[in-house]
Amino acid sequence: MRRTTFIESYGATCKNWTWSWSFVNKTQRFVIFGAWQEDSHHIAGRHLILDEHWATRIPKGSTKARRQPGYPQAIEHLSRVAEEGYALFTFPIWQASVGKTGAGRDPSSIGRFEPRLTPKTLVHEGGMWWAQDLSVVALHSEPDVQDDLADVGAPELGRDEGHSKPTGPGHYFPRDRKVREDVLKKSGEKCERKGCSEQLRYKSFLDVHHILGIAKSDRVTNCVALCPNCHRDAHYSPNKDALNKQLHAYARKRPSN
Repeated sequence: MRRTTFIESYGATCKNWTWSWSFVNKTQRFVIFGAWQEDSHHIAGRHLILDEHWATRIPKGSTKARRQPGYPQAIEHLSRVAEEGYALFTFPIWQASVGKTGAGRDPSSIGRFEPRLTPKTLVHEGGMWWAQDLSVVALHSEPDVQDDLADVGAPELGRDEGHSKPTGPGHYFPRDRKVREDVLKKSGEKCERKGCSEQLRYKSFLDVHHILGIAKSDRVTNCVALCPNCHRDAHYSPNKDALNKQLHAYARKRPSN
């Protein structure tokens, strides 16, 4: 299968199929990136999808750097994930050629890819953007918390269980952008987990965690802003149930800014 055919099968598009590194489906609100599989681009459950060093490249036989047309588009698509609540999906890609610098941070040509999409969460560190593993099961699982949503009034943003059917690749549930915006505003752009040491480090790159699962409720009282590390803890750590109970209690009584 050609890469173009694979991407188009999910309703995603781009500005130019020759040089684009990322793709977007604005109707279902998700973006797609290739995730590099080489060891140098794979660290502890994260795969590299973009590096600020890829903004320019020195062609073979030249000493002058040229702008990479795929870079601005990729930044635009990442902004949709970080700021507009778009979902991030990736597919595995492998290099055809290795970058020329010793640091291995030059862009490379795609040698092959696997036509398989996986939902991810976005992490931005040191001028590099990573797609962090987050399984569909973990995203939609519900911790051991009982919630009858009796305290949720009609004026609140968002909707409850049965609000929508999953759409897009990987059974993705649509999010209400206004809910995300309100949660981030109330958080003051800081991780809302008590005692988190990363509160300032992840400003503007916070995840919105659905405590009881997006399938259960997409309301502000079911959401908290978390840094990528705490978001992963809320899904995978041995004490995730206790953590989610704590987060749920906080979300219900969250002070307004």
